[in-house]
Amino acid sequence: MSYEEFQETVNFAQIRSKVLFCLSPEHDFIIRGFELMDKKHFILKLIPPRPSFFYDITAEEHEIMRQHSEYWRERMRQGLVLVFGPVMDPDAPYGMGILEVENDGQIAQFIASDPASAIATYEIIEMKAITPAMLTEQQL
Repeated sequence: MSYEEFQETVNFAQIRSKVLFCLSPEHDFIIRGFELMDKKHFILKLIPPRPSFFYDITAEEHEIMRQHSEYWRERMRQGLVLVFGPVMDPDAPYGMGILEVENDGQIAQFIASDPASAIATYEIIEMKAITPAMLTEQQL
């Protein structure tokens, strides 16, 4: 397929605005694993119950966070979680993770099942991610 044919067959507006760059004719314009464009990515920011949480965590909270960490590790092994961990912001540390899901409903289910949701709250931010699986060898 030529670049011109590719342009004619793909309506970028129908790809849910996940194409964040334009590939020129002189570059390899075929995206390997194009179907992965249907995946959605979210940043989950775990906001602790108080700013001092990381410094004065109770034994009960520590156990909940241990369960939370294992929960996220298991979801990472399943391919749902791409990266996660504490963000040591000097003003107020928090947790952060990036998830790759098929639909928005998976996010609500993920949070509801996370033990940390009993003591903390989540901020959910959609991310227009470009992952290595979306690019050809030449583009990497």
